[in-house]
Amino acid sequence: MDNTKGALPFNITLVVMMVFILIYAWVQLSYKYNSFERSLGEKQYELLHIYQRAESFLLYIDQSAKYSLEQSVYDLAKSGGISELDTSDTEIIDPGTDDTSEVMPKNDCGKIKGSNVWYAIKKDESKNKIVVQCFDENSVSYNMEYLFDKSLNAYLQQHPDNIPINNYFYEETGNLEVIGIPERPLKFEIYNVRLSVGMGGSETTAIQPVQVATGQPSCLRKARSINSATGAASANIPQTPPVSIPKETIQISKQCIPSNLQGAISIGQDLIDFTDTNLCSKGETCILRTEAFQMLQIAESIAEQKGKKFLVYSSYRTPERQKDLWEGKTPERYKQRYPNEKIRQEHVCNPILGVEGCPHLSGNAIDLRFNKKEWAMSMAEWKEVAKIMEAAGWAPYVKDNRVIERWHFECCGTKRYLAYVEKKEGVLSG
Repeated sequence: MDNTKGALPFNITLVVMMVFILIYAWVQLSYKYNSFERSLGEKQYELLHIYQRAESFLLYIDQSAKYSLEQSVYDLAKSGGISELDTSDTEIIDPGTDDTSEVMPKNDCGKIKGSNVWYAIKKDESKNKIVVQCFDENSVSYNMEYLFDKSLNAYLQQHPDNIPINNYFYEETGNLEVIGIPERPLKFEIYNVRLSVGMGGSETTAIQPVQVATGQPSCLRKARSINSATGAASANIPQTPPVSIPKETIQISKQCIPSNLQGAISIGQDLIDFTDTNLCSKGETCILRTEAFQMLQIAESIAEQKGKKFLVYSSYRTPERQKDLWEGKTPERYKQRYPNEKIRQEHVCNPILGVEGCPHLSGNAIDLRFNKKEWAMSMAEWKEVAKIMEAAGWAPYVKDNRVIERWHFECCGTKRYLAYVEKKEGVLSG
């Protein structure tokens, strides 16, 4: 009996200690692992919601493709089987004047009511009537693919979300049936990741370059458009006029993401990804070196003073993308149009030339236009684009006093840029 009475207090003390330990453990675990912020089944619901969104995207793309096919057939017939790819984009410049003369495509048969003639009946040397083919019939197929892709891109850019454009390789199966094979998949964020994480303060238009060690992966920083405010901030860009840049227009992330891009730009460079800004065309990926992006901001500031805004639709290209363009694996079908490589190089650069021969591989070249409802640009508008870009320090694509591509500009040490600066300084000093 005595032993039983002595064990009773010990059992009570043990129970109290165990309760205390369990409470302490529960408090610690509750502190370490917060309670669930989501309702049961919410994650599964989000997955179903993403699936629905994906299906709606695919439906939109399918319907856009149907309308685009009808539009491309109409446009092709209206233009007589010729797209703007068959029109030379070369412009002869008469120094000191604004006079220009465009080199138009050759068509010996002429036009009827503005449309190119496909076939014509003429007389040969013996006065016999013969049917003359006015252009390469095979090009009709390429032109329709190009017009179809152009129309489809226009529809995709009208979607409220960012659907990739220039994303399909097309196959024709007859009876006007076109099969599009995507290059990049649609991507959806299941969890709502805040874009503001890692962004700078309210005045982030003055970009501080990042020093990247030799041989190390490039530093890629994200940029996004934010509401503009009053005031101006100066950009310290060498060899460019002092132009003010509005505050809070572009916000640059402080977080440096190691670049997984391909090509020489992947190593040792300071890069800005401005895909999520108003400067980048919807559906495109826009990346430039930091110095080039600063000069683009200056050009945009000048354009805004004139009541205009720019839209970049091509910037850095991977070697693989450039190779696809060269080998005719894109809707432009450069290889099929121009089997002769010498002639093809007048329209698209050969990737084997590397960064020096293909400026888009350097991250210091862009293709852009004014951001407006109509895609077509008048000659006066292209001239205004050139004046603004040159004022911001960019070099146009000029060869033998001819503008080869009105939309293409380079900066920051490319071969064409250095030649342009040297010639310009020579004219000023002379």
